[in-house]
Amino acid sequence: MASETVVTLRGISLTYATGPFWDRHTNRAVDGVDLDIASGETVGLVGESGSGKTTLGRLCLGLLTPTTGEVTFEGLVLGTGSRLPPGVRAVVLQHPEWALNPRLKIGHSVAEPLVIQGRKSDPQRHARVARMLELVGLDPGFARRFPHEVSGGQRQRIAIARALITRPRFIVFDEAVNALDISMRTQVLNLIIDLQAEHRFAALFISHDLAATRYVSHRIAVMYAGRFVEVDSARRFHDRPCHPYSRALGDEEDFRLDGVPGDLSPEGCALARRCPLSIDRCHAEEPELRLVGNGYAACHRAEEVARS
Repeated sequence: MASETVVTLRGISLTYATGPFWDRHTNRAVDGVDLDIASGETVGLVGESGSGKTTLGRLCLGLLTPTTGEVTFEGLVLGTGSRLPPGVRAVVLQHPEWALNPRLKIGHSVAEPLVIQGRKSDPQRHARVARMLELVGLDPGFARRFPHEVSGGQRQRIAIARALITRPRFIVFDEAVNALDISMRTQVLNLIIDLQAEHRFAALFISHDLAATRYVSHRIAVMYAGRFVEVDSARRFHDRPCHPYSRALGDEEDFRLDGVPGDLSPEGCALARRCPLSIDRCHAEEPELRLVGNGYAACHRAEEVARS
């Protein structure tokens, strides 16, 4: 049976002005993005810093309004005056201490979304907090501790428990494991996989860690300069990405990029100045995201990259 689509983006762009008022410049943080995320699915979003990943996550959550295009959540168009029920969306950040008040005990912080919703009596909330802590592999006694009394990995588990306590339909994990050491990172990734299998939430997993993203995701979208340059299943993406930028993110020697992430080509492909495979066509004609094999890539030489 096909999974229900939870989040849909169609033609999403977001522009903003920068610089002093006498010399304003328009920057396009997200540029013409289409995306569907289904119930029980994790879409991994990777790219260098400044590629637009976090902005896209905020658009999915309805925290930003797109300049053009439409974001829908289970068929409801966001930003049109319609309101979603509280607690159906959640976010887990790289630094869990940002979600936990250092002056409040962990149990209070985990229960806070329920308090805001006005749901459940005190005994019911306490029982729910205990259940959520157990669900993320922590003893319910952690509810009586303060954030500074637990490790970074435990704080991240607590942040996940807090995000899940309202049983959201959609969660954004924004660099949620990057601050953890390797062993703890693997534990938290496995936890996300197990929790999603049980609760069937849709997820956007934002990271610059390609290995972690492949591990936890069903599909991967690669973002550069506000656009998707490749979208494919995690399995096929692991076998052989077909965009030079994707290969460079994988630290492949033959696909080293020149310059810095903000060095965009004024015409043609935004990556042309940095790409070791660029040809005259790349500097003149912007590639469209097109079907290449079973995935999609925005590169004039994608077939060659896939074979290399």
